[in-house]
Amino acid sequence: MTIELTQILHRLIPNVEWVVNDNDLNTLQILTPNIQKPTEEDVESMRQQMENELLEVQNQRQALLNRLGITEEEAKLLLS
Repeated sequence: MTIELTQILHRLIPNVEWVVNDNDLNTLQILTPNIQKPTEEDVESMRQQMENELLEVQNQRQALLNRLGITEEEAKLLLS
């Protein structure tokens, strides 16, 4: 469950123009005036929050499949 830096930046600084190279925070350039660059701590905190959210969704999905008594593959077949 890899969350890319670009995904994190979209959550941390929405509606802000920026450029980043090679998924490297050190290359981040904020193009929108008066916006502060997020720190590594900001990025890691958001990464953890997003990973927790993703894990919660996966847990909810599995709980639903368990209640329905079907596998993920069976659910995909039903929805295709």
